[in-house]
Amino acid sequence: MKKQLVTIVKSITCSVLLFTGACSQAQENITPKSGKIEVPAKGNLTLWEGKHGSFSAIITNPNEKASVELYTVKGSKKKWVTPSLLAKKSITVSVASDGSLYIENFNSDKIILDVKVK
Repeated sequence: MKKQLVTIVKSITCSVLLFTGACSQAQENITPKSGKIEVPAKGNLTLWEGKHGSFSAIITNPNEKASVELYTVKGSKKKWVTPSLLAKKSITVSVASDGSLYIENFNSDKIILDVKVK
């Protein structure tokens, strides 16, 4: 019984170590983790394409007047983030594992947003 318990504990410890390593590696693939991004006038931008774990990010729009539309993307499914990212506001978005964030700017001027992965 004691030998069996030791084997189970070793197995659980190895599983936790492997899971922790996989999570930290998945987070390393998320770029950018923070900074400013520029969305072109009447254009769009996609962030965080590729393999990564799920995460949340805070997107801040310091623009005085202009808002942007955000969509989370997973595979071929695009889902509108409601409400829109209004001028002088922030929003927290959840990005699925291996998903991305699509940003649409309908304004005639470029918009610079602040991004921070939680």
